Amino acid sequence: MKFSRPKSGKSLYVALVIAIGVHFLSMSDVFVSGIYAKYLFPVLSGFLRFLSGWIPFSVGDVLYGVILVYVIVGIIRFFSNYLHSNAKKEFMIYVCRVLCFRMTLLYIFFTILWGFHYNRNAIQTDFQLSDQLYDSSELIAINAQLVERVNAYQMSFGAGKKGKLLPNQFFQRSISAYEEIQLKNSLLTYKNPSIKVSMWGWLGNYIGFTGYYNPFTGEAQVNTTVPIFLQPFVCCHEIAHQIGYAREDQANFIAYLVAKKSSDSCLKYSAYFDLFLYANRALYECDSTLAKQFRHQLSPAVRGDIEELKCFNKAHQNKIEPYVSKIYDLFLKTNQQPQGVITYSKVVGWLVAYYKKNGAI
Repeated sequence: MKFSRPKSGKSLYVALVIAIGVHFLSMSDVFVSGIYAKYLFPVLSGFLRFLSGWIPFSVGDVLYGVILVYVIVGIIRFFSNYLHSNAKKEFMIYVCRVLCFRMTLLYIFFTILWGFHYNRNAIQTDFQLSDQLYDSSELIAINAQLVERVNAYQMSFGAGKKGKLLPNQFFQRSISAYEEIQLKNSLLTYKNPSIKVSMWGWLGNYIGFTGYYNPFTGEAQVNTTVPIFLQPFVCCHEIAHQIGYAREDQANFIAYLVAKKSSDSCLKYSAYFDLFLYANRALYECDSTLAKQFRHQLSPAVRGDIEELKCFNKAHQNKIEPYVSKIYDLFLKTNQQPQGVITYSKVVGWLVAYYKKNGAI
């Protein structure tokens, strides 16, 4: 494998200086919230979606596949070159320099195309929700309301209706939901849709993802092999990432808000179903008996969906997933989400804040 040496080391030094500058910009709320989020990112992300949206398959997934092959070949060639090198120390210094250069470039492009958003307190600013603190009485109140909502919308979602809907139809339903809400809130404007079926969905079932956003192509990928009642909420969640809500609790809250305001009962059921699981789990931690009582209040159809989800997860349990989860947990923690994967469940705090402000969810 031939390594492209940064000429005289200058390219590496320039890249490091740019990376340091980007890092300091990321800590400026004036730049991130006032300039990047409002003006730069909508143009960048909209352009990327314009380029990728018309292509029927996920360009980003193909890119990931090519990179994986490239890395595997690179590792094989590295060991081959290392074993045949007469100056192993110099060779290792050279390799470390090249890797440092490439990782620095990756950091620069990732942050410019997406990563700045991790430093933005978007929900507080955009929706004037003050905090995520709540007590047990408020947690009980939203569990009660979520039980009512999820039971009501499961009836309209229906087993028969589920069977007639194809996963791709949820893409258009989610796009339509954003079109509805942006008429009342321009912050949630979504142009140049680019939602794709994940080519790696089968793998996602074993390592634990239902969807993801590719900041380099602007595409949202949805794992359409998971139970179908999860997919509408996943679609709305990934679109939330596309329009600039980076943290997982923020994307969950935006997905809930879009589904709640939409006229689509499928989206509503999927959102309330997902949120009930988060809220009920939070209640279980402080009052397991009461949490179980709320679960017993779910309709047989909803309990059937929960059982289907349990069976699905159990069927895909494996020894690799916990390690992948730890890596993803570390990724979230290094991107301004100190609670790691628990960040997803922090949506409960935003839900309570919304409840305290509006009196209902």
